[in-house]
This record gives sequence, C-alpha cells and structure tokens, in this order.
Amino acid sequence: MKKLAYLSAIALMIFASCTKEDFGVKGADPQTNPQEESVTVPEGVEATATEVINLAEVTEEYVTVATCTPVEIEGAEYVYTLDIEGKEFKVDKNMMVAVYDLQSIVEEKYGKRPVERSLSAVVSVSAMLEGQAFSLGSAEFTINVIPVAPFIDEAYYLVGDMCGWDAATAVMFNHSDRDVYDDPVFTLMIDVPDTDGNGGDYWKIIPKTNFDGDFWGAGVLGTAIDGDPATEGHLVTDNPQAGKIETTGLHKISINMMDYTYSIMQVDFVEYIYIPGNHQGWNPASAQKLWSPAFDGVYTGFCAMNGDFKFTKQPAWGEEYNYESFSSYSDGISQGEGTNINIAEGFYYLTVDVGLGSINAVPVSWGVIGDATENGWDSDQDMNWDATKKCWTATITLKDGEMKFRANDAWDINLGGSLDNLVANGGNIKVTAGTYAVELYCERTDAQPQLYCTMTRQ
Repeated sequence: MKKLAYLSAIALMIFASCTKEDFGVKGADPQTNPQEESVTVPEGVEATATEVINLAEVTEEYVTVATCTPVEIEGAEYVYTLDIEGKEFKVDKNMMVAVYDLQSIVEEKYGKRPVERSLSAVVSVSAMLEGQAFSLGSAEFTINVIPVAPFIDEAYYLVGDMCGWDAATAVMFNHSDRDVYDDPVFTLMIDVPDTDGNGGDYWKIIPKTNFDGDFWGAGVLGTAIDGDPATEGHLVTDNPQAGKIETTGLHKISINMMDYTYSIMQVDFVEYIYIPGNHQGWNPASAQKLWSPAFDGVYTGFCAMNGDFKFTKQPAWGEEYNYESFSSYSDGISQGEGTNINIAEGFYYLTVDVGLGSINAVPVSWGVIGDATENGWDSDQDMNWDATKKCWTATITLKDGEMKFRANDAWDINLGGSLDNLVANGGNIKVTAGTYAVELYCERTDAQPQLYCTMTRQ
C-alpha cells in the first residue's frame, strides 16, 4: 500500500507539470500589452505659388515653385506629390522642380516664346505616423513661368557687298507663317558676285527692330572675327564683324535664331523653273513658274495647261527641261511634238523633281471652306475657273468667322495665311460678314510672285 501511494503521488506531480502543448493543443499566450488605440489625423494643406519664375534667370538645376504648409502633426513624416498639367513629380517640403521639366511643360502647352505662362498645379500631402499612412488632402495653385529662349525678332535682313549696306537695298530672309519661336529658321537665296575682285563678298544681318529704328544700333548680327570665311558658325551681337562668302554664284543662307547659328551653302539648282507652252503662247518671260524654296531641285506650283509645254531655268529660252529630261510621269502626261511634254487641258498642281527626273500632275478644282461659310467646316463652297482672268471665282455670302481655300474637297492641298500672300497649309483667314465676289489667283509668275485672293463686297 505504501508503494502504491508513492507511485500515485509521482503520477499526480507529472500530470500537474504538463501543458496543453504537450497534448497537441496550442495555448493562448497571455496578453502582456494593452490594445492599441486608433490614430486620428487632422486634414489640411495650404499651398502658395512663388513669384513669377523667369527660367532664364535661374542658375540652379532645380527651382522652388511654391510653399506648401500641411497641418502640423508631431512625430509625422510627410510625403509630397506634385501634379503640374497632368505630369506627376515626387517632391519634398521645399517644393522644387527641375528647370528642364518646367521648360518642357511650358513648351508643350504654349510653345517656346519667352512670355509669362500659367501652369495649373496640385500638391497632395500624406503623413506617416506610427507606421500608418494618412492623407492630409491637397491644394491647387498656379505656377507662372517665363520659359528660356533667346530674343528672336519677327524678321531679318541681309546687308553686304552683294546687295548693299543700307535699308533701301537690304534683302529680307524668308520665313514660314509659324511663330518664330516654333520655327526659328530664316533662309534666303542670294547671287554672290565678286564685287571687289578679291574673290568674295562681306555680309552682316539686321534684325527687324534695327531695320525699323536704329539701323546700326545694338542687335546687329555678325561674326566674331572680321572677314571670317566659315560657311557655318555662330552669330554674335557683341561687337559684330562682317563674315565673308568666298565663292561666287547662287548661295543659300540659313540662320537659326534659337541657337544663333548660320550656314552658307552654294547651290546648283535655281529657285524657280518656268512653264512656257501652248497654254500661254510659248513665251518664257510671262510664263507661270514653279518654286523650290529649299533649292533642292523639287519644284511645286499651280498652272492652267493645254497641250504641249516645257520647263526653262530662266524666264528666257536657253537651258531647259523637256520630255527627255524625265523618266517618271504621272497619268495623263505624254510626249508631245519633238521633245515637248504634253498634258490634257486642265488646271493642275505640279510637283517636278528634276533630280530624280519625275513629274506629277494632279487636276485641281478649288473651294472655300470654314465656319464663315454656309456649310461650315463640313463641306466646300465650290469655285469656278475664269480663263480670261486666270483665277478661280465665286460669289459667296459669309458670316463673321474664318475660312480657307482647299482643293478637290480634301485637305491634301490647301491655302491659307493672309489674302495678299497665301501659302500652303497656312492659317485660317478671318473675315467679316457680307456677300463677296471672291477671286483666287494661285498661278505664280515673275509679275505676280505671290499667291493671293481679292474679296470685293457686293
């Protein structure tokens, strides 16, 4: 009995020392910390834009665009997200953005002209507190920015031995109808003689501001070294010297005023070719002409044609392009009498590539389109060809608004800009309400080098 009692006591002690885990059941740990309370964070963000940012005056890589004041929360870390015109940036409390990014946003929305522009911005702020993230809200503001760009005048003029050194003889550079900050390239073609017998001519460039005011005042463009014969380089306004073209003959001068550079290239192609033929009495002096603004041998333009014709390089007989000068023709073009080229009677838009030896002729009929017309921008008001006046005509009632001319009820060939100087793909033409006799002259000649339109109120 004593032995049994002893064994029973030992068993009781062993059983008492076992836990639930010893029987395959996990016991709950005792709770040693009180349950965390939820954190409540107040919302509130204020943002104030800085003064106008002139990027030309910023010397650092980044610039502050605003001051941002979120609600104060002790112990919180803040995260800032800035949206400018739909583009998102991660910033800190200093609200700094890369100058490059601001410049790019302004250029994308407004272009490169260095005037004050407004950008819509929103800053959103969140806070990190005790391992949790909380939104504090957002604030809208406007960033006013002036993009970086050099001064570009509306026009430039060449002066020099080849054309004279004053306003009366200065030659204006050609330019598109786009804003000069979107298209900063100006070009001209000039025939360079050996004026002084020393194998070259000197030149400088006059901006329009000087041309209209102090001709030789500050702003005149030239080279850094007097007599510099380089065919490309940088233009300077600080003590500008005269550059020099050392070769004679036809030259193309290009200036890029965004980076103030120039290039001079001697060219072999003439600027215009003429179209003497049956349609105008075989007289090159009064013939319609096609234009190659790039002097690359590709000539385009409009002409009313009727049978045989040729092309000449001058408004006179001499060097010519005839049927044997080409190897590729569009439909409707064939060989005429001898070496003449032949085409059916009609009004055409011509593309002549004398380098590749191809002629493409598209029959054209014109119409007026725009919100100033009865049909708006949906369809054209047709015009008629007047063979006597050599123009397209229509009598049309217009509303206050805008209009353009387009060919063949499509936008492939269209004219706009200003009535006295219509250009391909030019801007809309503003008109006032009234009934007008419209006459469109789109054949180019030496007597009338511009395409133009007259509108006579009825």
